[in-house]
Amino acid sequence: MPRLLFSAIAVMLLAASVALAADLSGKVTDEGEPLPMVEVLLINADSSVLLGSLFSAVDGGFHFRVPVGRYHLSAARKGYADGWVRDIDVSKADVVQDIELLPEAFAESETVSTDSDGCD
Repeated sequence: MPRLLFSAIAVMLLAASVALAADLSGKVTDEGEPLPMVEVLLINADSSVLLGSLFSAVDGGFHFRVPVGRYHLSAARKGYADGWVRDIDVSKADVVQDIELLPEAFAESETVSTDSDGCD
């Protein structure tokens, strides 16, 4: 009898934890084109703790199964400026959050000084 009660409680706790989880997914793109092999980091927004990382698929897709909460996503790939999406609120419903990366050449702004042009 105690074993049956323990099993029933375990099943109820497992069902409750699954019900409090949702999918956080999306695609990483560059001008709408999918970017594969982008490292995507999942960070808890309240504690700044890294919860997981993965690489985007061939279609740029990524997927995390997360408990209800607030998260940040970071995406990084060589040749691109890092992309961030902050304060994603995941409730009981699944969330789709795409990330657009910009090539480093377009993301960096150069400052040009006009104080002296070298001509006298």
